[in-house]
Amino acid sequence: MWSDIWRAFFASFAQIFLAPQWYVGAIFLLGILVASRRAALVASIGSIVGIAIAWTLGSPAQDIRAGLLGYNAVLVTLALDGVFVMATGWGLAFAIIGAGASTAVSGALAETFAPIGGHTLTWPYCLTTLTFLLAVPSLPRLHRSD
Repeated sequence: MWSDIWRAFFASFAQIFLAPQWYVGAIFLLGILVASRRAALVASIGSIVGIAIAWTLGSPAQDIRAGLLGYNAVLVTLALDGVFVMATGWGLAFAIIGAGASTAVSGALAETFAPIGGHTLTWPYCLTTLTFLLAVPSLPRLHRSD
């Protein structure tokens, strides 16, 4: 169980670049850490949220372990806390909610595309981030980054 969780954690980073190996994700996370400690923390939270939501929704263990349900959550948390929305406590909370939503969207799109053999790739990230960005003007505690 523990080996599955840490492999899934790092594989979520590796899958951003379509790499299935957990150690590739560890290298990518190290690169993010060198660039920004906050970004590494936020991305790590996104990976954890993606794993937790995928597990809660009953996603296949092999897909979770491979990082297929966590990489969109990593991307969404990075986008919604610091890139497109100002990095504040409220921005982080917003990003965490977005990470959970993107994981749910991943599962829904996977089922939608399954009959035609399609893959979701970063559609959940794109749809979730755009939807959440449209909500920012109506949420007074959030502000777009300049």
